[in-house]
Amino acid sequence: MTTRIFITIFGFGLSIFVLSCCNNSNKNKISEKELELQTNKEIIPNNTNSNSKKNEPNNIVSQIKKPAFKWTKFNLPTSVSNLISLYGNYSKFIPCNLPCDAGSQYTWKISNGLILNAWAMNVWLNYRASNNHKIEAYELTSKNNIVIHDLIFGLSLNKTNLSECKQKFNIKKSDFENAWKFKHKGLYTYLWFNSNGTLIKIGQFPFDYDSVN
Repeated sequence: MTTRIFITIFGFGLSIFVLSCCNNSNKNKISEKELELQTNKEIIPNNTNSNSKKNEPNNIVSQIKKPAFKWTKFNLPTSVSNLISLYGNYSKFIPCNLPCDAGSQYTWKISNGLILNAWAMNVWLNYRASNNHKIEAYELTSKNNIVIHDLIFGLSLNKTNLSECKQKFNIKKSDFENAWKFKHKGLYTYLWFNSNGTLIKIGQFPFDYDSVN
């Protein structure tokens, strides 16, 4: 009798122990599952942010505006190396090929559409391009009639008109068609206009350009 009671009690205790282990195991499984879900919840936003961060450089680049071109004044005579420091390397060198009345030509084609033609007046036949060449005259035009603002004397190609120039400067009619000129600090500035009176070219020379025409 005592033995049966003992076996019964032992069996009951063993059942309780097994049930307790099963419950703990289930709880552990639930806890592990909850932990996994919670981890996934934390990972998903990070992945989303990671994708968005991958796109951020492109968005930033697209929002960055290129710096606006600003004309930097230089005095004549100057040098090829000085113009390179201001506007980058020249696009073309055209050596003097007789007849030529202004020496050899350097051309800068600037990204905003401005074209700068500059003359090394003492560089004649059989000369090669050199950063040391002295530049004594230049002309400014623009590609495809692009408006270029705030150049020398505050002039704007393809925008400034003849009436404004007559009010601002003491200009005189040049021998060149649709061109006017004025003298300032020993340099002659020539302004060319189209048939509508809009400024299309600016030139500066150490002499009166009409005199060699």
